[in-house]
Amino acid sequence: MPIFDKYLRPDHIFGTFRELTPDFCRQNGIRAIISDIDNTLVTYDDAEPTPDVRAWMAALADAGVSVAFVSNNDHERVELFNSSLDVPAFAKGGKPLTGGLKRALAALGSDKSETVLL
Repeated sequence: MPIFDKYLRPDHIFGTFRELTPDFCRQNGIRAIISDIDNTLVTYDDAEPTPDVRAWMAALADAGVSVAFVSNNDHERVELFNSSLDVPAFAKGGKPLTGGLKRALAALGSDKSETVLL
């Protein structure tokens, strides 16, 4: 289901971000991922991306899958986390409202039918 319908309903449920692999993306026509940061990719205690997150993002990039971050956290937190990754990132995203998600989608240049929300 597209991410901008009235209600967000998952098509797939993963135990961890690592399960959203480049192969899964390729097999399902996914070209872009909009991800939260805290308690999705890292804990609140991890100010910067872990080696595991970096490896996952590199594998996605190699497969042609773009990533953007939408966080409800403040600008300082999001900018610090994203400083070495340099992908589109939006703080104070207002989730579950869709404004931040729509900005991320536009920044990725992706259609909602080929984008997943992580």
